[in-house]
Amino acid sequence: YVSDKMPLSAVAELPGGFPNSCVGTAAFWKLANDGILAREEYEPNGVKLIFTAVSAPYQILTTKTPIEDPLNRLIKRAYDLLIAVPVVVLVLPPLCVWVGVRQRMQAPGPLFHVRERRGQQGRVFRMLKFRSMYASAPDAAAESRQAKSEDERIFPFGRFLRQRSLDEFPQFWNVLVGDMSVVGPRPYMPLLDEEFRQQTRGYRTRHLVKPGITGLAQSLGYRGEMLGQEIFRRRVFWDVHYITHWSVWLDRQITGRTLWQVVQPKLGPVNSFSPA
Repeated sequence: YVSDKMPLSAVAELPGGFPNSCVGTAAFWKLANDGILAREEYEPNGVKLIFTAVSAPYQILTTKTPIEDPLNRLIKRAYDLLIAVPVVVLVLPPLCVWVGVRQRMQAPGPLFHVRERRGQQGRVFRMLKFRSMYASAPDAAAESRQAKSEDERIFPFGRFLRQRSLDEFPQFWNVLVGDMSVVGPRPYMPLLDEEFRQQTRGYRTRHLVKPGITGLAQSLGYRGEMLGQEIFRRRVFWDVHYITHWSVWLDRQITGRTLWQVVQPKLGPVNSFSPA
């Protein structure tokens, strides 16, 4: 759909260069300063076109990502179930009892924090977390506020849950029912999701896959409060990298890194990453 070789200077002019059979809205962009172009998909005349560019500055590719292959989807779903079923059956019940007791002692209220999040293809679903904040009436404005490290809304045991990522364990139920994956881009509430989509080019690429309990960005330390636009761009960059470079081995690497972070929490991003 696009000429084999094209310099970055011509990227902005690409939409006008498509053949008539591929007429539609299209956009390409750079992420940060790494020379890697993100991707989006469009459906002109009812035909889905996938534009991927990962070999800038001289070549633009029109290939599908590995995770869009039906066999790879089946493998990824099997990986999800292999982890989610034992966790839901063996780990989650006693964890619910322990967390419920501690919540009653420090901050009585519901066991779970249930809120809408936007997932694959932009679909909205209800995501579960252990409640880590003091119970209060629903407030959309308060919900959209990022939790800070010393946030007064978080009770002491809730802070422990968040530091160890134990508050995310109920999301294995979301994985079991198919709303989420063990590994994938982290989901945001619809209000923030729309705001991020308008502010950050390439953001909608994240919606090509199911959101995850953990992701490549989180395993590299980009988690918690987003301190600045550049940190958020880094998150999106690694989300896109995950989607375009997916493999079951990469999922295993990310899962292993995340498990280690539960045992040994570390703040801040790591300096390097070398996926196999």
